[in-house]
Amino acid sequence: MTQTHRTTLLLLAGLALAGCQAAPLAATSVAPAALAERPATGVARVTPSFKDGEVRRLLTTFTAYTQASINHMEVKLFAVTAGPTETQMGSTVDVAAANLTNTITFGNLKHNTAYRIRAYAYFSAGTGTKISADATSYVDVTVATDDAPALGNLVVSLIDQTFSGSTTSDGLTVNNGAIVHSGTETVTVN
Repeated sequence: MTQTHRTTLLLLAGLALAGCQAAPLAATSVAPAALAERPATGVARVTPSFKDGEVRRLLTTFTAYTQASINHMEVKLFAVTAGPTETQMGSTVDVAAANLTNTITFGNLKHNTAYRIRAYAYFSAGTGTKISADATSYVDVTVATDDAPALGNLVVSLIDQTFSGSTTSDGLTVNNGAIVHSGTETVTVN
């Protein structure tokens, strides 16, 4: 190969490499105002679990409320602000008895926002016989600015089962700290 051919090949190779160079990357930045205007894309997921209620007295005819006692459950999302003040967000999710332990997902939530997710368990269809305790059947979650969903364990506390009744006995004696009876006793539960 002659010197001229080598020079020509090197010149062509240099031109080919010059055409293969990557273009410089354009700097991308998002102004803080644009971040504040981002659409609500946060996600919160909760998985319900259940805490059984109790029976006020130890009687074989009564059982405590358990997960099996629930006909359906309503789950509601609230935004929580200072105070704390709750503001209900969106609609209510009604969960059938067969799906009580399924994960529930709330989407389109605002980033950097605190939410409270409340559960209301019902013994029968409709909302007449609620068997969950409002004071403890909720979980607080905060949706961050990243793409990871906020996760929570929603413990649904079932109320204690109460009843009324009366008893009679012939031969009832009240001693110091104890009641002693003799004879026949009758228990009536209403």
